[in-house]
Amino acid sequence: MESMKPDIKGKAIAKGYNCFVRVSKVDSATSPSNIIGYVTSFQATEDFQVQEAVCLGNLGPIALDPQGYTCNIQIAAFIPAVKTSLINAPVADALTATPLENDMPSRAGFMDDSDATVEKYSYLDFYDKKNSRIIAKFTGVLVTSNGVQSEGNAYVRHNVSMRALSWDK
Repeated sequence: MESMKPDIKGKAIAKGYNCFVRVSKVDSATSPSNIIGYVTSFQATEDFQVQEAVCLGNLGPIALDPQGYTCNIQIAAFIPAVKTSLINAPVADALTATPLENDMPSRAGFMDDSDATVEKYSYLDFYDKKNSRIIAKFTGVLVTSNGVQSEGNAYVRHNVSMRALSWDK
């Protein structure tokens, strides 16, 4: 009888508890990225809008033409204490930026102040520090919604939805 061993060998590529969110507000490959927190979950989706060319006498479309592109990102991240080290992270990886929610303007500021803007990030990525791998990287990221969530016996999480110009692959 064959032993019951898993087929996967070696380390897993990425584990959620090793995943950091990193951002940069500067459009430069050499600019440092700022770790802004641990991700509890994230989801990214690309949507390619297409136009179908439908002709009489054909059961389905005879052509599909690209019409648009949308990239959406949803993040749930632990809200770190500002300017403190992340749990189990070396001093060099201490929090170097404020949480994403601190970049969001207030409603009054957004509605009444002509200079108020929603922060746009040059790039955002999800980084698995343990395996030194970027899980996903996005350019031209703009926060579209912002919230906070807490449950009885759990950590407080920051829920953020974003749109990106592109998902770099």
